[in-house]
Order: sequence, then structure tokens, then C-alpha cells
Amino acid sequence: MAEEKKKPYSWHQAFAENLQMVLTPVGIDVMPEVEVISKPPRADLILIRREEPEWTEEQRARLCEGIRDCRAPRVFLEQKHTESVNSRVIRRAIANDVHLKDSLGLEEGDLASYIVTSKTPDSYTLRDHGYQLTDKPGVYRSNQQSASYVDMIILNELENTPYNVAFKLFASRMKEQYAVLQLLNSGEIPWAEESWYWFAKGICKVSLEAEESIMQKVSQEFLREIGRSFTSLGVMDLVTDHLKESNELTNLLANNETFIQAFVRQMTPEQKTAFLQMLSREQGQA
Repeated sequence: MAEEKKKPYSWHQAFAENLQMVLTPVGIDVMPEVEVISKPPRADLILIRREEPEWTEEQRARLCEGIRDCRAPRVFLEQKHTESVNSRVIRRAIANDVHLKDSLGLEEGDLASYIVTSKTPDSYTLRDHGYQLTDKPGVYRSNQQSASYVDMIILNELENTPYNVAFKLFASRMKEQYAVLQLLNSGEIPWAEESWYWFAKGICKVSLEAEESIMQKVSQEFLREIGRSFTSLGVMDLVTDHLKESNELTNLLANNETFIQAFVRQMTPEQKTAFLQMLSREQGQA
């Protein structure tokens, strides 16, 4: 009998395993690859569930804005990492919300549904479907009846706080990833366990390198090994390596003074000199 081909590791799998590591220890069930309409089950669909009437303070400390204050005992997440949120994604999320409620026999208040997106949707998509920013940074709600049961969490816009970090870890923008890395290095995440900590740093390294193909070759444990080798100054070495090869990163840094200042503050004098010399050289060639 031929050996079954192993599925490649994916961002969706990493996101689900991340939530399992963070939420399971405080009594929140995390069920990845929920089967809703499509078969086989999709990796980007995750159902999380609590047994208590309300989230406990220990649980809220690990849940991001939007979810930590919702009253529904079940939360349905449709996570988008490389795929941009468009009208098709929103319509499908609405259909999944309806179908899951019907299949589980749930009332409206028993399930809260969210699109969790790593990339920031364009303003036209948000406008066309009535999504407006709530009083919680990064959390959007639609004023259209059809989409009003599916909120949207934009990871790039979440504040860089310990209760958001397990979600913001998958933000797409480099400056947000760098902010997450700084928070991880600060020691200010009281609930962070060692296995998750190294896993999270591995995610940061892969994200900052912007190598999508890497995710096809790794596993949860390999991400931890990457994280262990990724020191706070390692990101500076990473940036200087990329400056030698990537005009895209050079352009990003050249047009973002706040980001470049944050990098420079963390550098040793030798790194600072080399960094500024390379940046100046690249800008001169542009």
C-alpha cells in the first residue's frame, strides 16, 4: 500500500496550533478544521468553545479584542492569512455562520462568528459591506443586516498588548511583526509558557523573512527551534542580510522613519554603522 502523502504545514495549521497552545490550558476548547459546507474540512475554519457562562479573567488575558468581550459560548473563526478579504470571502463567511448554527441547533446568541484577517482589506471592500471600526482597535462590525452576524478582526490594527499577542502574531505587516517580537522579548506576557514562547518567536522569524515557501517545509517543533535561535538582535542581522539582497525591504525602510528609528535603537554601535551605510548606499542606487 502506498504511503499516504503528508500534508504540508500551513499558516492555517500554525494559527490553530498556536490557539491550542494558548487557550487549552485555561479551559477553552479549540477545534480546528471545522466541517461546515465544504468537504473535506477546511483548515482555515476554527471553532473555540468555553464551558463557563462567561469568559474568566484568566481566559480573557489570552483572547484578543472583539472575542474577549463577546458573550457567546462558542466562537467561530475563519482565518485568512495569504488570501485577501473580498466580497466572496465575506459572503462565504456569512453562509458558514448560518450553516453552522443550523447544523448545531444554535440560537443567534450561542455563536459569534469572525473573519480574522492577516492582511488589511481595502477600504472599498469594507465600505461595500458596511464594515465600520468599533470602539475596539482592529475590530469591525457591519451595519448591513446580511453581514451583521460576522465581525471582522484585522490583525494589523490590533494594539500590541499581551491579550492580543496570540492573534497579532499572525499580522502581515513587518512593523507589526517587529512590535510583536519586541513584546515577546519584554517578558511582559504573564501567561506565556516556554513551548509557546519559542513557537511564537519562530513564527516571527519566518514572517520577517517573508519566505512563504518556508511554511511548506516546517513543523510546530521546527518553528520552536527557529525561535530559540532567534535572539532580539537576530532581527537586526536579518534586516542587514536582506538589505544586501532585497530592494523591496530597502524601500520599506527608506519610507518609514518610525520603523527605521525603532530598528536603530536596538542595534549595537557596529550594527548601526553597517546598517546606515548600507541603507545610504541602497538609496543612492535607487
